[in-house]
Amino acid sequence: MFGGRPADGIAPLQLAIRLSPVDPAMAHFRNVLSRAYYWMGDYSAAVAEAGRLCRTHPNYQSVYRTLIAALGQSGDKGEARRVMTEAIQRFGDDFRSSMLPLDQSLARQGITTMIEDRPQDREHLVEGYRKAGVLD
Repeated sequence: MFGGRPADGIAPLQLAIRLSPVDPAMAHFRNVLSRAYYWMGDYSAAVAEAGRLCRTHPNYQSVYRTLIAALGQSGDKGEARRVMTEAIQRFGDDFRSSMLPLDQSLARQGITTMIEDRPQDREHLVEGYRKAGVLD
């Protein structure tokens, strides 16, 4: 999934979710599933999965970033801004800092605050944030 083949991660994630419905890692499984949909370009599925996870695990910070980016890619700026406001209220002003590389000099060295190893995956998320109107 994180190696550039998100479609290959969908079925195993869905199987893990089905086989272990009360797994302590369920929020992580569902967030990774929402990211897989996002990276595949299935933004409506990403919005649905991330939105569901925001409702069931409202303190799982990473999913808010997925949801904001997917809403941006879907053209729903108003909802993306609403989710951004909710995330900042819930997690504080530092929430925004996890959406971009720390600074340009560190970014050139490959050091970022984002968990995505592949630059194209990070840029795809940043593109969604920009389309959502939540970043400059």
